[in-house]
Amino acid sequence: MKTNRRFDVVAYDVPHRKTEGCLQRNGEGYARTFTNLNEKIDRRTKITEVAVGRVSVTFDKFSGEKVAGKRLHELRFPNATTICTIDIKACTPYEGSRVDGTCNNFKFPSLGSAGGPYARLLNPDYGKNGEVKSSKNGKALPSPRLVRTHLQSTGRVTDKTVFNMAAVHFLEFIHRDISVLSEQNDYLTKGVDCCHNAKQTGTRCIPIPVPEDDPYLKVTDIRCLNFSRAETFQDFGCISDSMLPEHVNLQTPVIDLSTIYGVDENSMKRVRKWENGFLLIKERKYGHLSTSNSTEQLCIPNMENKTSCYTFGFPGVSNFDLRTTSFAIFFIKEHNRLAQILHELNPCWKDDRIFKVARQINIATATNIFMNELLPILLSYRNMLKYGLVTNRMQQVAQYDESAIPLVFIEYEVASRFFHTLLDGRIKKYDENYNYLDELSYSDTIFKHEILEQNNNFEEINRGTFYQYAGKFDDIIDPEISERYYGNIQKAFDYTAGDIQRSRDLGMRGYNEYRNICGLKVATSFEDFADVIDIEKVEILRQLYEDVDDVDLLAGVISENYIKNTFVGPTLFCIMARQLNVYRYGDRFWFERGDQIHSLSSRQLQEIKKTNLARLACDNADGIKYIQPQAFLNVRTDNTPVLCSRIRGADLTRWRDQACYKDKEVFYRINDDDDYVSLIDAHYNKQNFLKYRHEDMVLRCLTTVTSRNLNYVDTQPRDSP
Repeated sequence: MKTNRRFDVVAYDVPHRKTEGCLQRNGEGYARTFTNLNEKIDRRTKITEVAVGRVSVTFDKFSGEKVAGKRLHELRFPNATTICTIDIKACTPYEGSRVDGTCNNFKFPSLGSAGGPYARLLNPDYGKNGEVKSSKNGKALPSPRLVRTHLQSTGRVTDKTVFNMAAVHFLEFIHRDISVLSEQNDYLTKGVDCCHNAKQTGTRCIPIPVPEDDPYLKVTDIRCLNFSRAETFQDFGCISDSMLPEHVNLQTPVIDLSTIYGVDENSMKRVRKWENGFLLIKERKYGHLSTSNSTEQLCIPNMENKTSCYTFGFPGVSNFDLRTTSFAIFFIKEHNRLAQILHELNPCWKDDRIFKVARQINIATATNIFMNELLPILLSYRNMLKYGLVTNRMQQVAQYDESAIPLVFIEYEVASRFFHTLLDGRIKKYDENYNYLDELSYSDTIFKHEILEQNNNFEEINRGTFYQYAGKFDDIIDPEISERYYGNIQKAFDYTAGDIQRSRDLGMRGYNEYRNICGLKVATSFEDFADVIDIEKVEILRQLYEDVDDVDLLAGVISENYIKNTFVGPTLFCIMARQLNVYRYGDRFWFERGDQIHSLSSRQLQEIKKTNLARLACDNADGIKYIQPQAFLNVRTDNTPVLCSRIRGADLTRWRDQACYKDKEVFYRINDDDDYVSLIDAHYNKQNFLKYRHEDMVLRCLTTVTSRNLNYVDTQPRDSP
């Protein structure tokens, strides 16, 4: 069992972002010099000039470089252009974030789109010809199943003091929004048996051996768990087979709710209603989502002779468990709620503008809930403040580093799977008075979306999301997760063992090397692990692995004691901090930024900071009439449920556009409460507005054009004067 021994994060190094160019570290954050502001103006001017001269340019999704001539011909020959490249319309500083994620970084416009690469903290470690690595002595590494059963036992222990199930599934929802591997699930969809016909089914199979003396499966005939490798750029013919495997991220690598809006124009068109900014919702029992009966979907029959899966965003990654699907439904309904209010506030706005602004608010809401409500509980607000992951200022920030390319670290994809220990295999249902009704099995409901529309399941499950205890942060994992994750589709599957196997498939280096980059001592013997791991666990690792450098990253992360006032160990904290730094400083459209034309105004940002999960649930789950204010935490004496009418939220009147109410003179606010630019009659009035504010010396630049282009330029409405 994991002890309660904790230690202070200050003893370990989570390095600040690399200081480059105009970004300087000081006591208040990052400041920009006057010279660098002028350089940024020049750069924007050049970008605009390029935009006028070109309609679109083809970029390589892997390298982020332009593709033309011989290279383009090479890709066209195997018909790989649609997978390996992306055509990008000219980038301009005036537009908001694109659905396809392009133009997030002006230097590398394609690195931010779906279907791009992962970043790495360390170079990959593979065996010969990209095979899974061996141990240092050349032998096979211990079976992931063996590692899991030694480090975690199977059982069911709930967390009655801290987290409910909302915390678990919101983490999963955000994770799926930024990272989805192109994993092959042929053993689920096509019945491919990697365990008995691995040679016949191809080299993608890397089944997980089950030891003869397995504590749970020894009484069965199961000696293998199906598993296959994730697809790489080599598999699609995008890069040479002589290179080490590079994996594909099917999602856009920033928090942008691509799970519901899609990852390109085609997927977005399928979910838009094209009326008053609304998303398309098919009228069904609860009026939630459209459905798809496509055989390409991983969709399991849940009623006799009927197969139905919800389709939203990018269909290839929209298959969630029931509760994560409910969060997707919340944000779809939230978008339409926002669009309706914006339409009523600003009757002169057209469909496209309402859609874009509602999307911007929706993304900002999801990001704020994740960064400022959930993560401070997991990682400690004080620690996040210390390492620049959050700010205690309500004002806008200008902390952007164009060298921090917005990509997901492959180590984050693996290490964050640590949170699967919070999963509870039961989906409990409650009536409107929060009396327990019944429960569903996690494994028997996965991929079966239409269960949400049977009887009153949707509302009853939603109540359970906020009322049911999560699994405890410990070394015990629910049997639904560790033994039969896929239910009757597979005889057995161990989710955590699969995570360890996936880390090897991805070429993850050993835990010891990540200790090194995170400021911990490099271990030369297993005893050296005792600085952050209990001695009992150190002995288990010694029995499993022959060398300290063989220990898998996830095995080390699972074993570490937690940092004081957090629920993660130092190595996981380090990896998460590095990823969150990329989100905050590498995403040009980060919701807190105030130095761009399409930025939220300071008053609008203050309203976004008021958004919270409890208000989101109240607005989008009809069955929730009262809820605890701290919605990620269990009900307790200091967090008792209150009526939804008492839960505060954002005041959307801050998005009221005076242009809809004045004919002669229109005022647009430039981010600060007291600054306006006047557009007399909105005709051919061109002006630049440059302001330096406080120590940040933030660039604030507005260029207005003719009235016929006004909606395109000013996609973000300003506060009314």
